[in-house]
Amino acid sequence: MKTQFTRLGLATVCVLVVAGVSSVHAEDVEKKWRLGFSLGMSDSQGEIRSDAANILTVTDARDIQVRFFEDPRNDDAQGLKLQIESAPRVTLSAQYAVTKIFIVEMSAGYQRGDVGNIELQAEFALDPREVDQRFKFRCTGCGANQLAPPLPAIPAGEIEMVPLMVTAMARFRPRASFNPYIGAGIGYIITGFEPSSQLNDLSRNMDSSIGRFTRLQTFPNRFDPVGTEGDLGPAQVNVPDTFEWHLVGGVEYTFKRKWATYLDINWAFTSQRMTLTFDPPTESVGISVPNERVLLTEPEASATYGTIEILEGGIVDGGSLQPTDPNAPAGICEVSPTSCFFDGTQPDGKPDPGIYYIKGGTLDYENVTLSIGVIYTF
Repeated sequence: MKTQFTRLGLATVCVLVVAGVSSVHAEDVEKKWRLGFSLGMSDSQGEIRSDAANILTVTDARDIQVRFFEDPRNDDAQGLKLQIESAPRVTLSAQYAVTKIFIVEMSAGYQRGDVGNIELQAEFALDPREVDQRFKFRCTGCGANQLAPPLPAIPAGEIEMVPLMVTAMARFRPRASFNPYIGAGIGYIITGFEPSSQLNDLSRNMDSSIGRFTRLQTFPNRFDPVGTEGDLGPAQVNVPDTFEWHLVGGVEYTFKRKWATYLDINWAFTSQRMTLTFDPPTESVGISVPNERVLLTEPEASATYGTIEILEGGIVDGGSLQPTDPNAPAGICEVSPTSCFFDGTQPDGKPDPGIYYIKGGTLDYENVTLSIGVIYTF
């Protein structure tokens, strides 16, 4: 993901080397218009991390452990995170030089990129635990293991951003070929989102399922169904347009009369965020155990943790029932499920009931963009 940033970083070195051997002077830009074009990579700063390895330890006033909750999910997911992936950005700009030093720039950019994979974990009702297992959660994007093969990844989709910005900049060496500059400005980002087919399937399956809340007990952490049965609703993604303000710093190098190349870094901060939520309205399917140590008197010690048990329908296809006896007649699993076993490597195209966690939340639009471009002075 960071390869593109490395390549653009090498371009910085090239600019500096060329600037060091050149004797070309910068164009006098005062009271003139300039048009620019740049290519860059935008790296978003927001991310949603897995709670799979969380442990809540509850102690008394003497700091002696009273009880603890251990998140039941597969710990193989603890390195997973959902984020707006790095994406290429093209930008067109128009500048007007108020003086030799101060410049006002108006720019419009465009980028389209992926929004990573959603973490989903499920323990399927038809897939019984082994004798020594407390849980048997399988997760999307996890490594394979002998007892619980991973589930297929669920990419969220693609996000589009059109940043419209106005920036005031100051040039430090207006007559030199090598000219550093800094600036600041404001703008507005127009956004759009196209969900993946996998997210659409997940949302449709949730909308067709019936489930209930099931509470996580203290260690050894069994589930205790406490909620009433009810219809679930679809997943929802909200990508509002947003105001932004930004800082910029870079260098401009004049290589020919009226022509210059530049490389800069733009830090953008936004007022809105992207959200992935589920119905009933909540950021995630499941209430995660916090990863901390608390006193018995603190709210976290008596809070409710747990998730949704799907009783009818299902959210993902976890596998299929296969005859224990390879010579059994066709259809035996439908009339005698006890004569079959659940094979997690053989999907049958039907979503399966079970206990589900899905990690949602919010993602910042805030980003760092490294760009290289050319500019022409009229």
